[in-house]
Parts: sequence; C-alpha cells; structure tokens
Amino acid sequence: MRTYVCLDTNIIIRFITQGKPGCELEHWDRLTQLISDGSVTLLVPEIVMLEVGKLWRRMPEEIEAKLRVARQDLEKWLDSQIKYSELQDLPTAILKTFDELRNTKKPSMQSRHSKANATLTLQSVQQIPLTPEIFLRAKKRSIAHLLAKPKNDSDQDCCLIESLIVVFENADLAAVQLLFCSENTSDFGLELSDGKWTLHPNVNAGLPATEYFRDLASLVEFAKQDIRIIPPAPDTVKEAVEREEEEAIEERTDAFSDSGGNLLAAIIGIRSLIQSHLGIDRSGKVSRRFADRIYEVVIEFEEAKLAFISDPIVTKMWNTLHRILRANEILLTGRNGRDSINEIDAKKEVDALSRACEEFISLSAKWIDIYREAH
Repeated sequence: MRTYVCLDTNIIIRFITQGKPGCELEHWDRLTQLISDGSVTLLVPEIVMLEVGKLWRRMPEEIEAKLRVARQDLEKWLDSQIKYSELQDLPTAILKTFDELRNTKKPSMQSRHSKANATLTLQSVQQIPLTPEIFLRAKKRSIAHLLAKPKNDSDQDCCLIESLIVVFENADLAAVQLLFCSENTSDFGLELSDGKWTLHPNVNAGLPATEYFRDLASLVEFAKQDIRIIPPAPDTVKEAVEREEEEAIEERTDAFSDSGGNLLAAIIGIRSLIQSHLGIDRSGKVSRRFADRIYEVVIEFEEAKLAFISDPIVTKMWNTLHRILRANEILLTGRNGRDSINEIDAKKEVDALSRACEEFISLSAKWIDIYREAH
C-alpha cells in the first residue's frame, strides 16, 4: 500500500506563522523524515506553491503591522486595568515580554519558511503542474459548485482537488491511499457523528481512500503507524450529509428570523401590485402610476435580498423582476427611447410582461411557503 500526503496552503502557512497549535516544528520535521525515508510520498500541487508564495510576500509586513497595533492596544489596556501601586511593575514586565516575542517573530518565520520550502522541493516530492486541463476542470467544478458547501466556488480549492484527481487517474485506487490535511473544512470536509472528518462526497470522486486531518500533529501520528485507511461506511456518510443539510436549513431559518420580514414585505408589495394589473391592458398601454410604483417596490426588494444572496429562489425572482422592468420600460418609452411602439411590438412586450409577472407570482409563492414553514 503506497501512501500519499497532500498539505493545503493553510497548513503550510500555519507551520510558518505558528499562529495556532498543531503544526509545530517537531511535526514538520517528522513529516520531512517520513518523506525522506520513503514512508510517504508528498504531493505538491503548483496551485499550493503559488498561494504560499503570494501569502508569504505580504505576510511579514502584515504581521508587523498587526503586532504594532496589538502592542498599542495592550499598553492602553494595562494602563486602564492595573491601578494598584504595588502592581505597577507588571505592565512593564508584560510589555517587555511582548516586545521580546515580537522581535523574534519575523526571523523565526523566515527560518520556518526556508525549512518549508526545502521540504516541498525535495527530490522525492511529486510536483503537480497547474496545466490548462486542470484549470479548465477546476473552472467547471467551480461553476457546478462541487465543493463541500454548494455556495462555495473557490477556483484555487477546485484546482487543488483536480490536481489530485489527475495524479490518481491511471492508478490502481485499491493499492494507494491519501492523507489530506487542511483547516478548510468548509470547502473539503464532512464532519461525521463521532467528530472525525472525512472528504465530502462532492470532492472525493476519483480519489483513493482518504483520511482527513486538520493539523500536522494528527497526520504525522497516523502516518508513522503505517496503517491502511478504512473509509467510513456509506450509511455514516449519508447520515452526516443529511445532518449537514438540516443545519443549513436552520441557518436559513435564522436568516429568515433576522432579515426575512423585510424581504417578505417587499415580495408581498410586488405581488399585490402585479395582481392588481394597475393600468396594464392588452393594447400595450402601461400607466405611469404602475411604472413608478414597480420601480419603488423593486428597490425595496433589492435592499432586502442582500441577506439572501445565495438563495436560488430569491435570485430567480430578482432576474424575473429585471424582465418585468425591461418590458415595462419598452411599453412606456418604446425601443431605444422612442415615444411610440407599434401594435405588434406592444403585444409582444405585453405577453413578455405577463409571463414575467406570472413567473414572479409562482416563485414568490414558493418562497412565502418556505418562510412560513420556518416560522
């Protein structure tokens, strides 16, 4: 059984910065040893190297700026909290310790960056070039929203997955396994009932049995045992996906509670206006009252829909409203701003306006039902 390892950009950056525990130097050194002695094969997609390079170029200056602000805030906080005269030595001691850590932060990051680069470019490491084919596949995945969360469409994360798939396309998947490490569970992971993580079904097609890790410590501990990965049972994965969908519905319910009332009011206003057919007749005449009012309620809808930017029904309603506005404009001013419109064109636009109005009524009815169920 051949074992491959892939580290997401955030894990490499976490090792360099040491911002959180789990990716300390000892774990990186142990992983490097496993790679060097052939226990595992490290896969390094070019997209990861590009991201690491981009982040590293601006990181030292950004961290220095954050430390400067943190130092100022800490000094203000100490001045406001420590008033007792017998403790006045504490602020000085605390700030001295902070300054010492601050002064070592950048050099230690530079040292770990060099060490990371040395490991990622070892001769035994398998580099995965970012080819036009991978980029095209990734773009298709992004368009299809085939990451862990349907609303996520990161091109870089899609490139990472497609890079791995290319590696294993011609491999015997039963003879290989993958250790995947990323903090980015929202794009790649699925949490199981026992608290462990696995690759989400949206991203694991074409990959061998994969163990998901969120830090280097757990990955290295698993890798050194040289054990075969046992994928979670299909029923376990199905249960986790269903639970995830239920949680998404709860999040949507919360959004309804916070912002749904404004959107509901806008939708009801548009429905009422459409259903009243203010000034619309089959001859193609639209009253100025209808024209002015439809613009007003559409503006209300636009403001209220911001909290529902990923809601497909709201998106369809918004597109339908654009069709209503367009047909309405043509009926009022003619095509290209002319003051009149011939009878044939008028009938076409009235038909288009009527269809769009009917579609909005249908879509809004669905959304209102969902809103009422949520409440």
